[in-house]
Amino acid sequence: MSGNKCEENIRKVLATHDGDVALLYLFLCNNKYNEDDAALALCRTVKQIQDAYEKLSRLNLIHFKNLPEPSSASDRKDLSKRNISSGTIKKYPYPADACPSYKATDIEQRANEDKNFEGILAEAQRLLGHHLSEVDLQKLFSIYDYLSLPSEVIIELLSFCKERNIRKNGSGSSLSMRTIEREAYEWANQDIITFDKAESYIASYWETQSKLNEAANVLGIRGRTLSATEQKYIRKWLDMGFPIETLEIALDRTVTNTGKLAWKYMDKIISTWDAHSVYTPEQVNLFDSGKSNNNNENTSECSSEQYFNNNYLKNINDMIDNS
Repeated sequence: MSGNKCEENIRKVLATHDGDVALLYLFLCNNKYNEDDAALALCRTVKQIQDAYEKLSRLNLIHFKNLPEPSSASDRKDLSKRNISSGTIKKYPYPADACPSYKATDIEQRANEDKNFEGILAEAQRLLGHHLSEVDLQKLFSIYDYLSLPSEVIIELLSFCKERNIRKNGSGSSLSMRTIEREAYEWANQDIITFDKAESYIASYWETQSKLNEAANVLGIRGRTLSATEQKYIRKWLDMGFPIETLEIALDRTVTNTGKLAWKYMDKIISTWDAHSVYTPEQVNLFDSGKSNNNNENTSECSSEQYFNNNYLKNINDMIDNS
């Protein structure tokens, strides 16, 4: 292992602020993973070793040579299909029934002894504008200890939740620890466990929100938050690769033919374009004029009248009525 990679791994281990993780990492430098052997050598319980192994897996610090030898041909086959370098990543269901119950005195002691958590607690109280209750303190500590998110990631999480709440509900609105906790579980389950991943996620989130807002404005939805169904449709169209300008064309045809913003009707038009790789306004014009949209090389005998005649519209309406 190169010096830079070794330093990076050590930094990841230290960022977990977990002594069991550090001990197990050192143990695995020269031993294959066996929870009973590790527990005996490190004077830990099997449960502590399992938890530490899980955290190392999430940090991509479990490597092929650390895994136990497969006991059968079928085990070898299963191992060959896995991403061995990352191990088995646990998913954290929310709400967390398996989350440990922390005593307030233990958390306070940890805050006094652990500068990382002390900083997280101070930042959380600053952003929320008040001292945390015992329940909220437990939620914050579970993010740090149970989910094992590094301190710099939690700081990013707190700032992100605060900014999102302000944009959605206004600067005077309050932010709850339950909201932060729920988002933390989302991050943990998406493997957002480094500062770079957190920054990338946040940038992508705001870019998507900007496109959603632009689409909503084009669709005439203003002064309110998009419903879950509305977001589902718009996200689907954006993920397909449609620019806002093409959505405007689909809206115009939807309103012309139905007299309103009919989501299923508009979705059928857009899905038809997607099936023919028609995405830009220019491609729509070519498609309507009977020219192929596939690399602009082939020709098609189908005109706009053939795709938007009474028969076609009737099929869309029948589909909507029967859905």
